Amino acid sequence: PSAREEFELRRRQSAFKAMSQLKGVSATTSFGTVVIHPSADGTHIDVVWIVGLYGLRRWRVGARVKLATRRITSGDPARHPRTLSGESVEGIEGLRLDRFCHAAPAEIDVRQVGDTVHYLLAGDGLGRKQAVDLLFAEVNLAEMQRVPAQGRRGYVFAEVSTPCHEILFDVLVHDDVYPGITPGLELYDTTFDGIVNANDPARAIDRIETTARLRHLGHGKTELRNDSVPHHADLLDHVFESRGWQAGEYRAYRCQIDYPLYGSQVVVAFG
Repeated sequence: PSAREEFELRRRQSAFKAMSQLKGVSATTSFGTVVIHPSADGTHIDVVWIVGLYGLRRWRVGARVKLATRRITSGDPARHPRTLSGESVEGIEGLRLDRFCHAAPAEIDVRQVGDTVHYLLAGDGLGRKQAVDLLFAEVNLAEMQRVPAQGRRGYVFAEVSTPCHEILFDVLVHDDVYPGITPGLELYDTTFDGIVNANDPARAIDRIETTARLRHLGHGKTELRNDSVPHHADLLDHVFESRGWQAGEYRAYRCQIDYPLYGSQVVVAFG
């Protein structure tokens, strides 16, 4: 690594140690995969989210752990998360992917507020020996416009809402969505003004300079397997088979950051 990369890594590692103590919680890996597919109506895109925290530990009684999926748009119908098989769900049970966890599956409460779904760690297990994994998949049909309005970009993002050793964020885009567009990586600070709409020029001031890169991993899921994610290959097979989609029709991109800054937002933008 370059001198700058080494400098940033050491400072982020120090920040991780401090935040995990202050927040009373930490995870080994924050994992997110988003699969983008054209909707049947021809004007929208369907989005599958696979979201997980591996090696999740609570170090202080009452420490809160929260994951969220959300949409930042206006004028579209309300979000109605579905299972991989397309069934409507009200709680977490139909979304869980416990069989792909390595540690014990976490107890989770789910709450939906508008277009945001919050997944909260339940129970009161503490310490190194009480590590749990949290993994679920959520399908949102007709989630976004297939062709963004003039002057706007399509984008997806992951949030660093739990102090973690690494974030692994993969984006799989069908060849018929955003054709000919090479995505870019942007990092934002959300601690002052909250989650960023990447189409809002006023939030450019919150951009974080970084040495992190977005890697193109070709087509399909062959190059996606990562040792940080237990049963990664089987998990991806399950998702594509459940939706009846062909992995070879998707181009794959990855952002992997060691000790990502707590409160940062990782954006992959098309355009």
